[in-house]
Amino acid sequence: MLLRIVNIGKKTGRIVMILQFVIFLNLIMDAQINSEVGYTVSYIPLKVTNSIISRYNKGQNIGENESVLKPMNKLHIINGFNLGLSYRVSDLKFVGSWNSLIAGRSGTVGNVKEGTGKEKNFYFVTNTFSFGTEVLINHFGIGASLDYNVSTLKTKLKSTSSKVLISPDTKYKFYSNRVYLIFYFRATDNFGVELKPYVSFPWEKIDVSELSNLLVDDSSTTLNTEKLIHFGLTFCVLNGFQPEN
Repeated sequence: MLLRIVNIGKKTGRIVMILQFVIFLNLIMDAQINSEVGYTVSYIPLKVTNSIISRYNKGQNIGENESVLKPMNKLHIINGFNLGLSYRVSDLKFVGSWNSLIAGRSGTVGNVKEGTGKEKNFYFVTNTFSFGTEVLINHFGIGASLDYNVSTLKTKLKSTSSKVLISPDTKYKFYSNRVYLIFYFRATDNFGVELKPYVSFPWEKIDVSELSNLLVDDSSTTLNTEKLIHFGLTFCVLNGFQPEN
């Protein structure tokens, strides 16, 4: 009797394995792999960074006979490109992507009478590696991702025209979460377009003391930390099989 029960259990287990394998094959046959190329533009509040820019524009801590010859505009917009791969099964999609954004400002301080000037500049450069999950039904969807960010504050050297870190302390590594909406448009069997408005929330702040040191020769302010919250829009071109809705 026990032997019969064991045999029945083995047969049931085999049937379950066969059914799981069939389901897996159906999912694979129904799956689509796409490459994604796009452009991202993002708005960042940057309250602390822009307060440093304001202090620079007011001529804080510059030389006695110097003045601001070229002021800086406030910085809010950062943009760049993104590359990714997506794997879609029915209405569910998994996305891995790399996003590179850059924005900068430059100004000049000097002596008008002597005709001398010194350029001061800085650049925010951010590289983000994301893994996200999306649910897409017909033309609309939602998504969320875990992002690993490598952000830097750089300045451009006049002698070489290359960008270097303001200091070793201006390289920041941190995680963030992104949530977004999806608007999908199928153009052909192998070509689609997506618009993704998003919000990104970093897990921690970055210290911009060295930026204050660079622009106004002063890092004594107590508000040296900046939270890089993004409100952005990504435009993506999808290359791969596009299912009919």
